[in-house]
Parts: sequence; C-alpha cells; structure tokens
Amino acid sequence: MMQDYKKLKVWEKAHSLTLGIYRITTSFPREETYSLTSQLRRSATSIPANIAEGAGRNTKLDFAQFLRNCLNFIANFFIGIFRWILFFLLAGLAG
Repeated sequence: MMQDYKKLKVWEKAHSLTLGIYRITTSFPREETYSLTSQLRRSATSIPANIAEGAGRNTKLDFAQFLRNCLNFIANFFIGIFRWILFFLLAGLAG
C-alpha cells in the first residue's frame, strides 16, 4: 500500500500551508516566539509529516490512523489561528 506522499494533493496543500505559516510567523512579535509562533509552526508542520509517514505504511488502516492524527494537529492549528486573531485584534485596540 506504500505510496509516494508527494503525489498526494492533501500533502501538497498541507506542505503549502506549512510554508505559508513559516513566512507569516516571521513577522510575529519576538515575545510570541515560544508561544503562538511555536504552536502554529509545530501544528502546521505535523500535518504534512503525518500524511507522509502514513503514506509510507503498509496498510490502508495504518494510513487512516495517521490521517486521524492529522485531525488533532488541525484542531490545534485552528486554536492557534484563533489566538492569533485575538492577539492582533487586542494589540490593535491597545495601540
């Protein structure tokens, strides 16, 4: 069942998301490096990593498990995005 993860559309999109998050977070305030920036980068990176690892497994069931793992990282990512929106909204109100 092993397949080339780079040929999967879902991996391509997840990889693009990761690259975009790294670009965006370079402009985040320094005090957020170990908090919000780290959360977004770690969760975004984990999504294509799990897809790639799952694609290298021997069964569809194993691959499905890694895709289910992605759901947790996606949830964590969206929590980070929500925190990012709040942070910048509050920063704008305070500034």
